[in-house]
Amino acid sequence: MRYILNGLLVSSFLCISAFASEADETQTKFRKTKEFEGATYTFEKSLTPDGKIRETIKTGNGNVLSPQEAETLYEKSKAKKQSKLSQSVIEQLNSDSPKIELWVAFKTPEDDFKDEARTGFYQPETGWVINGRSLTAKQEMEELQKRSAIRAERRKNRAFLSEARMTAWAKRHGLEITNPILLAVNTDVNTIQINVTKQKLERIVQSAEKDDEIVFIDLYRGGGSAIANAMPYSHVDPRALSNSLFWGSNIGVFVTEWYGCANPWDFSSYTRLDGVTDAHGQYVLDVLRNVSPNAYMYCTGSPRLPTSTELNGSGSNPPVHIVNASFYWVTTANNYTTTDRDWDDYVYNNYVSIFGVAGNDGTSVGRVITPSRGYNVISVGASNHATATVANFSNYINPETGAAKPEFTAPGMGLCFKWGCGYDSYDGYSGYWGTSFAAPHAAGIAADYAGFWTGVRDAPFLMRSLLMATATIAETGNSNGGYDSTGVGGLSFLNNSNFGYVYFYLVDAPNNYFSSAAIHTMSPLIMT
Repeated sequence: MRYILNGLLVSSFLCISAFASEADETQTKFRKTKEFEGATYTFEKSLTPDGKIRETIKTGNGNVLSPQEAETLYEKSKAKKQSKLSQSVIEQLNSDSPKIELWVAFKTPEDDFKDEARTGFYQPETGWVINGRSLTAKQEMEELQKRSAIRAERRKNRAFLSEARMTAWAKRHGLEITNPILLAVNTDVNTIQINVTKQKLERIVQSAEKDDEIVFIDLYRGGGSAIANAMPYSHVDPRALSNSLFWGSNIGVFVTEWYGCANPWDFSSYTRLDGVTDAHGQYVLDVLRNVSPNAYMYCTGSPRLPTSTELNGSGSNPPVHIVNASFYWVTTANNYTTTDRDWDDYVYNNYVSIFGVAGNDGTSVGRVITPSRGYNVISVGASNHATATVANFSNYINPETGAAKPEFTAPGMGLCFKWGCGYDSYDGYSGYWGTSFAAPHAAGIAADYAGFWTGVRDAPFLMRSLLMATATIAETGNSNGGYDSTGVGGLSFLNNSNFGYVYFYLVDAPNNYFSSAAIHTMSPLIMT
């Protein structure tokens, strides 16, 4: 059992380890210090000479807490009521702002549906064998379509419940927020962005703790494109691309941008859903097209997830299985935000793989950014393909959620597009650079992968596992650690295309985790 104590993990292991002899030659593997009610406590994990894990909590003067003292401390922390309001929202009560922008996160509608557990493997000679049955390509597609139909019905039911819940809350507070509610419902998220007056905010704050449908209320923070300047050179092995089976056929990739998208005249198999022409979007789609020649690309010029209609594709064009986000939200928040929660839930509920940028703050900030810090979102760092190391501008520090980020790297510097190499230089390279272009590398490879192995189209966790398994450990750079030792290594297109045998176990269950986790991890005092 594991408890959360103001950032300290209090383990039931303490019952047998708290009084262990300090004279043992233990090796401390983990140490974290936090304050609680004016006192300082240090949580330690140590490895004993006989290979066992010892967990202890010490006071500021070094005394080890007894099991009874640790339990008392836990009870105190549990009794300390957690607020549903971020500190930044509370501070707005004393501000002079006439209008205040908020994120309001609602509970995720309960879903008791349990999908069929699927076990199986793929091998080039026989194709997919799932739950003991060999599937032809036609049977495989029929099963995929059946699962998609079931999930579409579940999504429809969630939308009905979400809209009713959000509308009732808005009506109770006298708010006219029809469009934000419709946007949230259409994109299958449970957070709305609203503008309120100081008076309205005070009313919302007074009732927040009693509103059972509210999970958290946070101050809206903006973001932008994660383009430290751009990215060239696809680094996709021509031997792999010579195999047209890996060209992303019948796969839709949804590109979500902050400012705008590529010009529709510049690409085939591409639909600009909304927004203006923007250079950043132009470059992102150029990388994606080079990596995945036959994937169908959709782009929105606003930072959002696909609507239910867009997920199904437009006209006779392929449905969306991959999402690419080359922008950031909330670089200053260290914890699990409302946006992270929504994007996590989206992956879980809609079975799409989402790729996001790690960020370009490097050693100055270094922490992987929202929404890429989500547990279900795949974060992509940038590599220097010439030296097989992680680029030093690429973010590399795990967020306070404890999630191991980024999962891997992809080329992100010294790149040129068909429009030119630009005028900036970095570390001796002319051309564009940034994690904005590492992410579509990964998304494009995923599209190629899904186009060939249809069994991973609706299995985002399997997709992530296979991409990590085939990454090359060559891109670890500095042997002493640091930013050059991020993730499992560099993404390898060639390794993926030659990865013949795939074994997996996949079971879907109700998504009860994130709605409760958000309460804890978004609090300024609590983290896991």
